[in-house]
Amino acid sequence: MHRRVYRVDRMRTMREIAEQFHMTQEQLLRLNGLGSEEVYVGMRLLVGDRDGVTHVVRPFETLERIAAQYGVTAEQIRADNALTARSVFLGQQLYIRRDSEQS
Repeated sequence: MHRRVYRVDRMRTMREIAEQFHMTQEQLLRLNGLGSEEVYVGMRLLVGDRDGVTHVVRPFETLERIAAQYGVTAEQIRADNALTARSVFLGQQLYIRRDSEQS
């Protein structure tokens, strides 16, 4: 999955930073191994690619249906998320690249 380092340049909340990068606060905390929501200027955080989104699989969704929703291919989603199976499961988090990132 695509990740990058974000340096906090002004006082913000963990939730604001997470939303900026299309993540949940819980994802951001887990990705960085943090147990606290405390944020300070100069702090470096691993974040999801700002140009992509995280999709949480809902009931009855298929990889093909999710791909169509975002205008990408199921193969691209599988590659970006290192998936070997053709199926997805309820609650699974998938990284979806936006058109500007397509190669």
